[in-house]
Amino acid sequence: NGQMGYLYYYKGQEDAYKSCRNLREMAMVTGKKVTNTTLATLQPTLTKTEGLIPFIQNYGNTTTYNAITGITKQDFQTMVTDQLDKYRGAKENAVYSGIVLRMGIDNFVSVEMQNGGVQYGAFAGGKDQYVNFSFSSFAMQGYTLHLKTYDAFNYKNMLGAAGQTYNQSAMVIPMENTVASFGSAGKKESVASLRMNYVSQEKAGGSYSRLWEEWKTGAANGTYTNQNDSLEINWRSHFGFEAFAPGRYVWVTPV
Repeated sequence: NGQMGYLYYYKGQEDAYKSCRNLREMAMVTGKKVTNTTLATLQPTLTKTEGLIPFIQNYGNTTTYNAITGITKQDFQTMVTDQLDKYRGAKENAVYSGIVLRMGIDNFVSVEMQNGGVQYGAFAGGKDQYVNFSFSSFAMQGYTLHLKTYDAFNYKNMLGAAGQTYNQSAMVIPMENTVASFGSAGKKESVASLRMNYVSQEKAGGSYSRLWEEWKTGAANGTYTNQNDSLEINWRSHFGFEAFAPGRYVWVTPV
């Protein structure tokens, strides 16, 4: 932006920062539980975490659809009836999908409503005129599904890599609180359907937190912590995913 200075350094720092945040997000979405037998015997017992997709696949529901003919209204009706409603799912749900599945949903809604059920925006004589063929939400049997395209499912250097089916898949996530039991007494509390946990001293009166840490080492650009004529940027995030009531979640995937 017309500024002078170590621009290559700041550009490299920004790129590495974004990459690190992306990797953390992918761990929250696709991460697997630790299986190291030595760690499993440590005291106190470790609480092992996993990503959202393995959580749904291992404990929640899975809806499949024909990859050739595409997803249909009947697929969603079956999901709502046999999964969401059966396991007391949320009335409001977010559907984070890949771009191919999102296109399939738009197509089946258009086909189902082709006899006049859909009224597209009419041109009003303005300079910018367009037709919007996409749908942001639809409802079935009292359950509303809000559609979101999740970029990580489509990006070719992440989950959209060749041979993967994430761009044809979706996570159906409840948008309402649920009731969970905590502690030995089984105290019931209303909690968000999912949350992120991190190491912190805040509840004990301290200020230290590992939600996101950044520090510099080296001997350059005003940082002098050692005798190396270089500068390193360090990041650390001690961070774990947690979800509740897996019966309220659905993994949608092609077969």
